[in-house]
Amino acid sequence: FVDFHGWSPVYESNIFVNPGSFHGTHVAGTIGAEGGNGIGVAGVSQDVSMISVMIFDESGYTTSFAIMEGYRYMTAIMEKGVDVVAINQSWGGGENMISEEGQAFVKEMTQHALDHNEYGAVWVVSAGNSSLNRDDQYYFSIPNNINSPNVMTVASSDANEMPSGFTDFGNYTVDIYAPGSDIVSTYPGGYAYLSGTSMASPHVSGSIALAKALFPDDSGVDLMTRILASG
Repeated sequence: FVDFHGWSPVYESNIFVNPGSFHGTHVAGTIGAEGGNGIGVAGVSQDVSMISVMIFDESGYTTSFAIMEGYRYMTAIMEKGVDVVAINQSWGGGENMISEEGQAFVKEMTQHALDHNEYGAVWVVSAGNSSLNRDDQYYFSIPNNINSPNVMTVASSDANEMPSGFTDFGNYTVDIYAPGSDIVSTYPGGYAYLSGTSMASPHVSGSIALAKALFPDDSGVDLMTRILASG
């Protein structure tokens, strides 16, 4: 079983080329742009395979169904034997846990995280860009508050290794900081600088891929532990 195209649940399509998806293109370049070729930028892990799962359209629109279809797709390819090391999730939102719909949504998302943990896949999740202390939030933040041992939440640091002015933070709800201010990466038509915790999390996803290459027998949680201990 090999999937060359990935899946776009928001469009219910596996169209390979989507030139308007700048956000995912930038994130992918940080994870694994080819290095040593004298062109553009080099990713953290320069010899890596990636699968695109597009749960938002170019305007940032999505649905609960599209999000869950993305997770179901990842579960399906892992069940077919695809070795997924990290699932970068440069997105976030909130759920009202008072409603039955919100509880059901979080319950299903949690089950996907737990299932992915069984396959050794780490969820690498951006913390958010609202300068909020996530330890004190009044709503259930997804996917970074999902209760599964393989969820790793990433805040953004700047060029001085200080928290970026926009980054969310938290002693209990954020696991690690990574560069997220003025990050240059691939972009439709060339290259561009972007800032955000969306730019921070792919640095960690790339690092997990490198760690897996060195320690192929490690579980996802083992790889997380190595990354956290190195910082």
